[in-house]
Amino acid sequence: MARSLRYWLGAPERTQLDPGDVPLALGALLVRLARAEEGRLIREAAAIDAILARRHELTAQEALEMRETCEALAEFAPETARFAAILRVSVPYADRLSIARCLCEVMRVAGAEEEALVALAETVLGVPAQDIAPPRRAG
Repeated sequence: MARSLRYWLGAPERTQLDPGDVPLALGALLVRLARAEEGRLIREAAAIDAILARRHELTAQEALEMRETCEALAEFAPETARFAAILRVSVPYADRLSIARCLCEVMRVAGAEEEALVALAETVLGVPAQDIAPPRRAG
């Protein structure tokens, strides 16, 4: 799976992103965000592990292994802003919304500011603020 994603990262305009690679692509973007200025919100690898575990229903060990794969893939990705723009076009909205919600839930528990999280999700993932709030249950 990582091999096809690395190939896609080298020339995303030439082919479509394999749907099976979406989780790793979004995970690699989270890793990139942690390393960039936005890293003030996602400072620790444990936070990325928690986001991945929540989103993909993984054990702690599985999330750690996924993050390590994402870290390796992040090295092949284009510059962060371009990478995010490519993923906004290539990744289905439902997947971006789901990771945005997990990002906000995990980081809110860690004490991150709500407005900063929403701005990050909007800017990087292309998910508007009104969609990030968890769906309300009837009754």
